Amino acid sequence: MNTPTRPPYTEFIPVIGVAGLAIALQNNTLFGSVGIYGSAVLLGIATMLLLRGIVKIRRSLIPIQSTPSIEAFTATLPVSVSLLAIAYSGYVATSAVAYIVWVVASVLQLGVAGYSVHRWLTYVSSAKKSPTPEYSPSMLFPSIGLLLIPIIGVQYLPLALTWSIVLIGLGMTFIASVILISQPRARRPLLPQNGIWLSASMVTGISLYSLSGSVLLLEAMTVGSLFILVLLLFHLKDLRTPLHFMWWGLVFPLASSSVALGMTYTTTHIVAYGMVGAGLTVVGVLLMMLLSLRTRLNLAIA
Repeated sequence: MNTPTRPPYTEFIPVIGVAGLAIALQNNTLFGSVGIYGSAVLLGIATMLLLRGIVKIRRSLIPIQSTPSIEAFTATLPVSVSLLAIAYSGYVATSAVAYIVWVVASVLQLGVAGYSVHRWLTYVSSAKKSPTPEYSPSMLFPSIGLLLIPIIGVQYLPLALTWSIVLIGLGMTFIASVILISQPRARRPLLPQNGIWLSASMVTGISLYSLSGSVLLLEAMTVGSLFILVLLLFHLKDLRTPLHFMWWGLVFPLASSSVALGMTYTTTHIVAYGMVGAGLTVVGVLLMMLLSLRTRLNLAIA
């Protein structure tokens, strides 16, 4: 089977990271007006990156007979659009745009999620004959996309429907996790891919908080995910790859942690959450700037 040197649709991974940082700046009141203006700048950059990625998407078509791990990267497009919708909703002037973008993202998310489940089931069945089936945490991208829908959707959809979408997303996360955990230890993925686990847990907590309003649930998910983040950072030395998108994959876990910490600070008024969230946001922005310099000020994958 011929596979590309890097997964398709990786043009959208920087969009996910930059949009996540824009949301993080919006949600942490410690940044004040700097966060509002900084978020607007990052939102503009993320929008331009998304449009550029859409233009270049024809170069990233999925090869026939690909694996679910590679196909799952198609979900980075609707995830990017969903994050932009959330960021747009933070400004009154772009609230109408946010709704339109959210509708487009939701339709794409549901389509990609349905196709992903179909491919998981068919591939798992055929992979039993293969001694080295190909799986990776990228399979969590479609479920992350579903869990993003209710964050804005709770304003427009019936509560029962939003809960149904969350439960489907959690079910997909569970199925993908079982498949991944069952892999031989020798096929453990690299750190940035493991960072997707962290992003999935953070998005789950934020989505459930949006629906239930449970501060305790949000705080518990935030603290637990911080523990995962610390463990991942201890394994940075394991990251040895020339592909820029692997490093870009670290930006969104930092951003998602920052968003959750900012929301937890806003609801609990515990300054420690706000300070740690602000620190992670700054680290994420610095990492973004470093990556942009390494890619010749392109803010895209080389």
